[in-house]
Amino acid sequence: MTVYQQPQNDHVLRDKVWDRCVLTATNEAQARVYRLQLQRLKRAGILHPETEYSVIPDPNGMRIGSGGATLHVLRHLGSGCQETTEWTSRLLILHSGGDSRRIPHQSLLGKIFAPLPPPMPSIFEVMYHFLTVMGAHIDAGVVVACGDTWMHLNTPLSEAIITLPEDVDVTGVAYWGDAELGSRHGVYDVAPNTREVRRCLQKYPAERLRAADICDPEGRVAIDTGVLLFRPAAVAQLQSVAHRFAEDVSIDLYGDMLPAMATETDFRQWTSKHPILRIPLWETLSPLRFGVWSPPSLAFLHAGTTQEYLEMIQHPLKAHTSILCQIPLDKGWVNLTYGVTDVPTACGDDATLFGVPIFQWLRQHKLTPDVLWETSDVSQRCLWHARLYPVYHTDDLNVTFSVSIGDSITRPDWFQKPGAAWQDSERLSMGELMLRADTVEAFVQQQQAEAAKVSASIVETVRTEADADVRPLFRTFLTPYGYERAMSIFDAAIGHIDNPLHRARLHKIAADLCLSFIETPPLTKQIPVLPSIGKPDYKQMHDAHYTQAFAAVREAVSKSIVTPSSPTQPNLQSVTGSFPAVNVRLPVRVDLAGGWTDTPPISLEKGGAVLNVALLLKGCYPISVTARRIPEPIIRLKSIDQKKEAEIHDVESLNTPIHLKDPLALHRTVLTASGQVEVTDNAFRIVGSTPEFPGIELISYCNVPMGSGLGTSSILSGGLVMALWQLMGRQWTDEALFNQVLAVEQLLTSCGGWQDQVGGIVPGWKLTTTQPGMPQRFTIDRIFLMPETSQALSERFLLVYTGQQRVAKNILEQVVADWLSRRRDLVSTLTQLRAEAYLMRDALVVGDIEQFGFLLTRYWEGKKIINPHTTNPMIDALLESVTDLCTGYGITGAGGGGFLVLLAKDAGARAAIEKRLVQTPAIPYPSQVAT
Repeated sequence: MTVYQQPQNDHVLRDKVWDRCVLTATNEAQARVYRLQLQRLKRAGILHPETEYSVIPDPNGMRIGSGGATLHVLRHLGSGCQETTEWTSRLLILHSGGDSRRIPHQSLLGKIFAPLPPPMPSIFEVMYHFLTVMGAHIDAGVVVACGDTWMHLNTPLSEAIITLPEDVDVTGVAYWGDAELGSRHGVYDVAPNTREVRRCLQKYPAERLRAADICDPEGRVAIDTGVLLFRPAAVAQLQSVAHRFAEDVSIDLYGDMLPAMATETDFRQWTSKHPILRIPLWETLSPLRFGVWSPPSLAFLHAGTTQEYLEMIQHPLKAHTSILCQIPLDKGWVNLTYGVTDVPTACGDDATLFGVPIFQWLRQHKLTPDVLWETSDVSQRCLWHARLYPVYHTDDLNVTFSVSIGDSITRPDWFQKPGAAWQDSERLSMGELMLRADTVEAFVQQQQAEAAKVSASIVETVRTEADADVRPLFRTFLTPYGYERAMSIFDAAIGHIDNPLHRARLHKIAADLCLSFIETPPLTKQIPVLPSIGKPDYKQMHDAHYTQAFAAVREAVSKSIVTPSSPTQPNLQSVTGSFPAVNVRLPVRVDLAGGWTDTPPISLEKGGAVLNVALLLKGCYPISVTARRIPEPIIRLKSIDQKKEAEIHDVESLNTPIHLKDPLALHRTVLTASGQVEVTDNAFRIVGSTPEFPGIELISYCNVPMGSGLGTSSILSGGLVMALWQLMGRQWTDEALFNQVLAVEQLLTSCGGWQDQVGGIVPGWKLTTTQPGMPQRFTIDRIFLMPETSQALSERFLLVYTGQQRVAKNILEQVVADWLSRRRDLVSTLTQLRAEAYLMRDALVVGDIEQFGFLLTRYWEGKKIINPHTTNPMIDALLESVTDLCTGYGITGAGGGGFLVLLAKDAGARAAIEKRLVQTPAIPYPSQVAT
């Protein structure tokens, strides 16, 4: 299920803010592609699932202006005739109609959806976020904004001061900028004390703004950002206006409506232009109180031309930088190309193409203006209306809607030599091209192009081992076409990557992409799915990539195995006829800091640091293994505590699939991983066996509750490996042993790390660290406590069985999956846990038990961030009943059950804890450090 994604730390946006959000469009063709964009964003979790989103085009494709479009929305929502109805909802209107004539390459799919520099995705998303922050602070009203500007708060929401004026009916959001910037926008003349709007000045020259005495002490003016908040009283007046005018009347919100609300607008002068329109507006809107709000941390940018847009997205510009955009038509396609300094609306001698005046270009090639324009009206002789662009019908050309920006783009042949072939061809102007373009096909192709670009960057992120969670990038191409292109790039990259850790991560990213399509509405209602794509089985693909991700992790771990030396002679005393046995006894371990950093692939990629202690339970070694050779030609496996025994007589029983819940799964896996069983001619043979002793017996006993979180599985695995190797006469290093157990854990698909076997095999307190890489090289720092520290800990340290079992695999698998996805808070928490393992070592060395307790609790809090299933209501209740008596506390292993670790404030507090626990299912376990 797609989750609604908030910008980081923006907790105020988790609840629904807008009851309805409306985008306006010029015509139905533009509205169609806007609806696709909204569908994409809703799939991606950018838009709140409970808000109703719609696109409303101007009626009959007529241009009715921003004010006319605002009133048209109100009529469309059924409010135009209900002047007495109190407005109780929150409505957002984003004006995004128009041809974007001065940025034609963004016109087709909407300038409001134009991309911005990372990490900001698009103008719409940035604006929507800012406006939603604003909307969260009103109970009811209408917020109107323009789609050709964008703004955001430079301050995190947790620190931002959002105080909207309550004593006005209409609030304009103002940005205080220099007069030069103000000269390209509307500017508010603001009363210094009341923040009332006295006048609305439309695109005054900078000198005139400075002379108007409206600058603040720093010489800045209040620039109209295009964002307006209409409180319910003002909405009622807008409804009245909507009722008075026909829907085809063109009204400019900023030039025709706002001045009517300003306190010092000259009525006669202002209404002398368009009196039929402006007098009724004045009568209805002038009673409204109009003020401004200027957030101190507001960032504001406007892209009015292609050059301004490229500057805004920080694209390097050169003198001859140009744009090339392939645009599909219903039949054929067109290469739209022009220079970034060209202004398509400029007319006459100011009209240019690639920086060359168009009329000069015509004279140079002995062409007359009627080649490009049918009209003699100079105001219409501009680049926008010039029929320059040939229509191509080449069937075998792979046309992709893409935008190329660069200085090296070659000028088209027809520009350099506009010969007879070009003159006789079917040609379109920019304006005609926008009307005839196949917007749905362009959207599909844009999705493919964007998917290719983003997917390539994701592959590079994996190759360079950057710790970035790339899942938010998927929102840019959530269509079947984008999915197909992305998956083809991922699959190709996986096939060429040797590093299994890189392959594991890329497989998981591919699985994440599939997951984003599962159980979400398909984005195919307006997009016909080609037979070449069909309907992908996202669930099947997800499961395949997910499985392969963990298989690649196991492959990486297998490369970490350090093989011990071969035996010089069998450990056998056949001359006496005896059956020699090997006995191994081991403690359990309690992890105290740094857990999870030891888990592959985390430890292989970042290195690990874990502090733990080996403990006896009730004065005994709780884990024991016995290995012996036997005269029968079989493999006999026993688990005394689980009351399970099995005999392997042939290859078929040897190769029976191993299941994690089988009590003898470890025994079988250790045999398989050790390489001590050879299979030949449908029979098996124990390495080093003799005719007298062809078989082997492995017996285990664990006096530990199931699912204890004390590392029992890995420690037992270590005991089985030690007993088997010793029986075979092998010599080994601790490093070889630890890596062998790591390989066993991966074969069992339990995803375990190395801290359990190290913690149980190496006695006492220790800090174990590894560096990134394969195999893992272990540095074990034994910690020898001062006598008074050891005594204090023995009096205050308490191990408590919760009475609840758990299997670590479920939690472990999820954590490893989240690591492969580089979940942001998990990555940062692991870094913290790794550092705090060293801090705990230092605290123990100097005897700072209070710091030890503090870090123990920090470890517990970190575990819960890594996986919420570390705890549950029963565990929380147990801890809540005793934490007032503790300096520190936590849970062993992956959590979800098992043992609590408590550090009482003193010996008396420990006794009180034990007394309280009598009333619960929890059982205190006597424990001593195994030295």
